[in-house]
Amino acid sequence: MVTVIAALSYTQCRTLALELKRSPNWSAVRDTLRPRGPAWFLRVRAPVPVVLYLAAHDEDLRTDLSGGYAVLAPPEDAPRQAPTDLKLLRMLDRHWDVLCFMAALMALLAAGIVLALLHLRTASLVAIAAALLGYLVAALVLTVRQLASATAGRRRLVDVAIGQLRVEHWTITMLHSPQGAQAARTLVSDILAAAPGPHHRVLILRAGLTHHSPQGESASLCVSQLSPHHPVLVAFRPGAPRWHLRAAPGRLPGSAVGLMLGATTLAVLVAAWLVAGEEKRLCASTCDGVPASYGDAVYWLISRLIGGDPEGLGVASPGSRVLGLLMTVLGVYVLVAIISRVLRQRMDEDARSGSEVVEAFEADRLGRPTAGEPAAPAPAPAPANGSAARPQWLSPAVGLSGVAVGVLIGTLLHRLRLESHPRTQPDSVAASETR
Repeated sequence: MVTVIAALSYTQCRTLALELKRSPNWSAVRDTLRPRGPAWFLRVRAPVPVVLYLAAHDEDLRTDLSGGYAVLAPPEDAPRQAPTDLKLLRMLDRHWDVLCFMAALMALLAAGIVLALLHLRTASLVAIAAALLGYLVAALVLTVRQLASATAGRRRLVDVAIGQLRVEHWTITMLHSPQGAQAARTLVSDILAAAPGPHHRVLILRAGLTHHSPQGESASLCVSQLSPHHPVLVAFRPGAPRWHLRAAPGRLPGSAVGLMLGATTLAVLVAAWLVAGEEKRLCASTCDGVPASYGDAVYWLISRLIGGDPEGLGVASPGSRVLGLLMTVLGVYVLVAIISRVLRQRMDEDARSGSEVVEAFEADRLGRPTAGEPAAPAPAPAPANGSAARPQWLSPAVGLSGVAVGVLIGTLLHRLRLESHPRTQPDSVAASETR
């Protein structure tokens, strides 16, 4: 029978941590209890004895008669009374990586100040420069890792799906059972029996298993892999009804990127006609250096759209200058709209990832017989009449983006042609200038 460990001394927690350290899967268990932060070289939580001490204090540490024990993480949306004790230790655990990094920087800055007071100017500058360099390197590593995690594809969706499941379910983050797989299954079964609701599911992180996996099926417990790509086990009772997550939010509204790109293209084409006419009207004898032709005007406006004047080409009329400034502002809005669209699409994919994993798990579970349960009929194949969802890349935004890119390429080619083949003056004009 499972027992809640409600009070442990820090010395006992250190003994448990040393026992974990002797397990064959210690490295993965440590990374589960103390995951690395965005900066990678620092961990986001305090040392393992502190983590176990807080888990015991919050009644999230379970043990059984065989000597095994497990650390539970409650559902993230479960209402829990805010702890009123150990506030300093909890703050240290919650901000471990930030506090360690800031402590190192403060130590270097303090050393620099002390060395400056001792008139050791070179050593002081070295200490202060090391502190600034450490801060810059950490900021760079943090930025690169955040960008990499945002574009990590399958790995990012795996992490998002597991996070969504942990919002609604109890999770065994560490399972220590040196007595064998059967003892591990007994401990999981007791934890599942204590979970709220007869059809509740408990998640088990595979990286948190110190010795034996409880995976398998019996008449009283089923423990299955969530999916080949998700390192999570799901414990449930045989005959449990279909698993459903809370409904994911609907598709997020778009940001009208296609409409904005089309309007921007039209604005460039129309404004180029106005700029060319105005500049041609103002230039007296020669129009060199001003966008007096339609192609030059389109080239100048596209350059303004992406944030600068092309070399050797400028405008003289106030109206053209205003249009150029407005084009730069419009370019900023287009960039913001594109970034917003990418983020919205990413959020939409993230919102569906957890539900898709659960649906695939249930389709696999109901498609094969479990202990004492007949096999469910295979789902009907999807119709092949084109009713499937349309691919994401077939969208008006992509088409209008192609139009805008085509106009840009055509304008640049026109500009290059004019530069390589300058227009020659008629013979009558050349003869009059000679006379």
